[in-house]
Formats: sequence, C-alpha cells, structure tokens
Amino acid sequence: MDELDDWPFDDPSIDVAALLQSLRESDADRAAGHTFGEEEIRARYGLPRPGVSDRPVSEPR
Repeated sequence: MDELDDWPFDDPSIDVAALLQSLRESDADRAAGHTFGEEEIRARYGLPRPGVSDRPVSEPR
C-alpha cells in the first residue's frame, strides 16, 4: 500500500480512508487464505468459461 502514498487523490469523490481500509481488509483476507478461485467466481456470477456457450455456469455446491 506504500505505492498509494504519492498517488494523486484529486478526485473529491474518492474516500481515501475507505479505500485504504478496503485494501487492508483485502490483504488480511488473502493472508488468511480467504480467496476465491476462477470457478467459484464464474459460478457465483453465472459467467461462462472462455470458449463455452453463453449458458450460465451451474450453481455452486
């Protein structure tokens, strides 16, 4: 997150504190092993695999 220290946050619609908190939470989730694989994401949002028909992926188990 140090790379964000010098990033220009000129846009008033960006809540910098919330952004940094979200990044911290994401880092903590990843460190704790709370991640999602491609298949889980595709199933959750009904996204087909590349090269497969437009039908939704089956529901997660």
